Amino acid sequence: MAANPQPANPSLITCAECGKEFIFITSAHLAKHNLTREEYLEKHPGVPLHTVEFIQKKRDIFADPVKGAGVRAGLAKGR
Repeated sequence: MAANPQPANPSLITCAECGKEFIFITSAHLAKHNLTREEYLEKHPGVPLHTVEFIQKKRDIFADPVKGAGVRAGLAKGR
């Protein structure tokens, strides 16, 4: 794959190993390539693991006192 593959859909990112498109590349997906997150980033420097839109949505949820509290409570319980 290319060093920094460009997805057909700008709302997605492309896995530099297999070319599949995602909102974010999970550790489970990287395991299919026998890679950890750290190994993937070392092998493909500058290639993102998530879209900018995904991070913005996460920030918005955590910034919301109602939604964020529910998410934080779920994380504390291991959900």
